[in-house]
Amino acid sequence: MAKKRFFNPHNVKHGIVAVDTVQSITLNRNWTRLAAQGDADITDSFQAKTNMQVNGNLVIQDPIQADALLDAASATLEWDGQPEAGGTIKHVEVTGVSFFTFAETDSHNAVDTITLGWNAYSPTGVDPVLIENAAP
Repeated sequence: MAKKRFFNPHNVKHGIVAVDTVQSITLNRNWTRLAAQGDADITDSFQAKTNMQVNGNLVIQDPIQADALLDAASATLEWDGQPEAGGTIKHVEVTGVSFFTFAETDSHNAVDTITLGWNAYSPTGVDPVLIENAAP
């Protein structure tokens, strides 16, 4: 499983809509080989195919934007951000993103945050994630 967290993301967009007040974005990619059993097989055999799941969380401060993202149609989520591990700022694009969970948290300094869960769907089976170095 590959998990990346990006702090202080900027240039965040979902489709053509700019999203501000985002504090962090987490991206998870999980590949699972598919098992198959034929007739009279004693053990599972693994196919060449895999099941890929791409999902994550977006932490935001604006409840109006959070509600709008929950209601929005599936679209490409993109951002520029510093990976948690450090290094070069990356530009990330994830196609087919739909937001589906909403969790509000009371934080310190009277700054409340909302964590939105999201999933990505690729109808072609191709990895929906593109990560490259951000333009300077």
